[in-house]
Amino acid sequence: MRAQRRHKLEVLKEKVKKYYGGTTDPKRIGHLANTRTPCSCAMCCNPRRRGEKTLQEKRLENEPRILRMDV
Repeated sequence: MRAQRRHKLEVLKEKVKKYYGGTTDPKRIGHLANTRTPCSCAMCCNPRRRGEKTLQEKRLENEPRILRMDV
């Protein structure tokens, strides 16, 4: 079980190296492999942290409401 988890982490780290432009810093690679959040800027972080609503909440607000009166 432990060996499988370590193997998957190594595979994920290889993918991260390729995806994020060939980064070679082991600390950065480990961070990206575990979180996949490169930084805490407005585009990368959770919108609730900035006081905004998530995409799912925005979609729910914009969705037309259908009221059933025949109950």
